[in-house]
Amino acid sequence: MTAATAAAEAIAPFDVTALEDLGIPALPTEREALRRHLLDAIARIRPILEADAEANDAGQTLSWPSVVALYREGLMSLKVPRELGGPECDPLLYLELCDELCYINPSAGWCAFINSTSASWLGAFLPDAGVERIFGDRSLTSQPLTSQPLTSQPLTSQRMPIASGAIIPRGLATPVDGGWKVSGRWPFASGSAHSSWLLAGFRIVRDDEPGPQHMIFAAPIEDVQFLDNWQVMGLQGTGSRDFVFTDYFVSEDLAFDLMSTDPRKGGPLFWLGRPGFVTPDHASFALGVARRALDEIAAQAGSFHRGYLTSPIAQRGALQH
Repeated sequence: MTAATAAAEAIAPFDVTALEDLGIPALPTEREALRRHLLDAIARIRPILEADAEANDAGQTLSWPSVVALYREGLMSLKVPRELGGPECDPLLYLELCDELCYINPSAGWCAFINSTSASWLGAFLPDAGVERIFGDRSLTSQPLTSQPLTSQPLTSQRMPIASGAIIPRGLATPVDGGWKVSGRWPFASGSAHSSWLLAGFRIVRDDEPGPQHMIFAAPIEDVQFLDNWQVMGLQGTGSRDFVFTDYFVSEDLAFDLMSTDPRKGGPLFWLGRPGFVTPDHASFALGVARRALDEIAAQAGSFHRGYLTSPIAQRGALQH
């Protein structure tokens, strides 16, 4: 644990209502235009993401300027179906974009893909009534943010929620009228401090035994009990704390079976199945962080000395190939 995290107390949440009411820009639909637009957006907000790196670690979650920058450029909703105002990036484009974000700031990139994947699952798989609750039209009555939009693109009319959570089925549920009562504790709620909805996995108990179904439910963030247990050496700025639900009522319109529910919205991306759907997330993190590490070593190798040799380490064979 670093001094930054030792000094930090419980992660302070953000109220993102006004941010979500502003919405995200209407993004290009043609692939290359979308690619160019989003890469330009990442380059545009890079100074913000880099400037917030230390503050992210100290606060154990992304700082507000980074949250606003990522959200307003559509980078927290990269997989969301187009019917709901998202870009629905294909896996290769998504990998490229998240790779670049993780290169710039690993915690910011990590949260961006967690938020993107979480929101897209809600939009693609929940029943229509649940989608309407979460993605309904933006309210224009909220007080606007003081910061101006980072892009001049016209806005979508759709609310774009920020979601996070843990889909591992740590919860156990008993059927009740209209839904289930769920209890459990889940780890790694990355990006939850700036989310409005949270996902969690559960299994249904029948005859005193958890069944094989892997269910996912969504809950408003204000209903979630979080634990202050995110004290780590790496990815400090992701705020990946544990959370708890106890006898929490989940209505049928806010849950789906992860393994057997066909996507209700979206294209081929959502037919990949869970492993194929999330693989680009973690692959992009590994690629982006590895590229940054190699570039940092290359930048310092010409002047860094080690051991008894007077020559810089750049002249060693191990660093020349």
